[in-house]
Amino acid sequence: MDPELMNCTRQVGLAEAILEIVGREDFIGMKAFAGNPFNLAHARAVIDLDR
Repeated sequence: MDPELMNCTRQVGLAEAILEIVGREDFIGMKAFAGNPFNLAHARAVIDLDR
Protein backbone atom coordinates (compact mmCIF):
# COMPACT_ATOMS: atom_id res chain seq x y z
CA MET A 1 0.00 0.00 0.00
CA ASP A 2 1.27 3.44 -0.89
CA PRO A 3 2.18 5.40 2.26
CA GLU A 4 0.93 8.57 0.56
CA LEU A 5 -2.59 7.15 0.51
CA MET A 6 -3.32 8.60 3.93
CA ASN A 7 -2.58 12.05 2.50
CA CYS A 8 -5.47 11.54 0.07
CA THR A 9 -8.25 11.24 2.62
CA ARG A 10 -11.19 13.50 3.15
CA GLN A 11 -13.16 14.26 6.26
CA VAL A 12 -16.80 13.26 6.55
CA GLY A 13 -19.10 13.99 9.46
CA LEU A 14 -21.12 11.15 10.90
CA ALA A 15 -23.31 11.95 13.88
CA GLU A 16 -20.92 13.55 16.39
CA ALA A 17 -17.74 12.14 14.81
CA ILE A 18 -15.44 13.21 11.99
CA LEU A 19 -14.18 10.29 9.90
CA GLU A 20 -11.15 10.23 7.59
CA ILE A 21 -12.02 8.21 4.48
CA VAL A 22 -10.22 7.26 1.28
CA GLY A 23 -11.77 7.56 -2.15
CA ARG A 24 -13.55 4.71 -3.89
CA GLU A 25 -10.64 3.91 -6.22
CA ASP A 26 -8.15 3.80 -3.36
CA PHE A 27 -10.52 1.63 -1.31
CA ILE A 28 -10.85 -0.85 -4.18
CA GLY A 29 -7.08 -0.89 -4.66
CA MET A 30 -6.47 -1.56 -0.96
CA LYS A 31 -8.98 -4.41 -0.97
CA ALA A 32 -7.50 -5.91 -4.15
CA PHE A 33 -3.98 -5.61 -2.73
CA ALA A 34 -5.06 -7.54 0.38
CA GLY A 35 -6.17 -10.26 -2.02
CA ASN A 36 -8.11 -12.54 0.30
CA PRO A 37 -11.63 -13.64 -0.71
CA PHE A 38 -13.28 -11.44 1.94
CA ASN A 39 -11.55 -8.26 0.71
CA LEU A 40 -12.01 -9.14 -2.95
CA ALA A 41 -15.75 -9.55 -2.30
CA HIS A 42 -15.82 -6.06 -0.75
CA ALA A 43 -14.02 -4.62 -3.79
CA ARG A 44 -16.43 -6.38 -6.17
CA ALA A 45 -19.45 -5.08 -4.23
CA VAL A 46 -18.21 -1.48 -4.52
CA ILE A 47 -17.54 -1.92 -8.24
CA ASP A 48 -21.01 -3.41 -8.76
CA LEU A 49 -22.68 -0.55 -6.86
CA ASP A 50 -20.94 1.93 -9.12
CA ARG A 51 -22.58 0.60 -12.29
